[in-house]
Amino acid sequence: MAEEEVSTWPAIAGFSVVSGTMIVALAVLLQRAPPPMPWAEADAEVAAEETEVLPRVYVPLTHMLTIALRENGPRMEAGLALAVRGSAEDLLKLNSMVEARIGPIEAEVVRAAQEVVASSAESNALHAELPERLRAVINQQIGSDDWPAPVEEVLITSLEVR
Repeated sequence: MAEEEVSTWPAIAGFSVVSGTMIVALAVLLQRAPPPMPWAEADAEVAAEETEVLPRVYVPLTHMLTIALRENGPRMEAGLALAVRGSAEDLLKLNSMVEARIGPIEAEVVRAAQEVVASSAESNALHAELPERLRAVINQQIGSDDWPAPVEEVLITSLEVR
């Protein structure tokens, strides 16, 4: 019987070494973080974009923009709305700044609108050029280093040319 015990010992030792190595390798693999799935980066980018996007707020102007180049010349009346995007805190600061500087802002808006009307009083030309011109003028007046272009879009809500 002593011979049988001696001959099985190498088999048990060999099995123990192989199985022990496999158990250690399995433990190491289970402790590692799983590799990211191919779509994980795209999901992370979409989630980051969704959290950064603030809602767009449309602010209608209460006064009609009225432009008359001369007494009997073309006259334009336009209703405008501004599209801004920001947090509630940003929008409150922007509102305070606009209220404090309303005179110069209105003067620049009227001047820019007069230039557009003087170049063409046709409604198609006004719709094509006026919104971008007014957006640039307003952003120049109220933009800051932190928020250089608070007005994203100027909308013409009504337009009458006589």
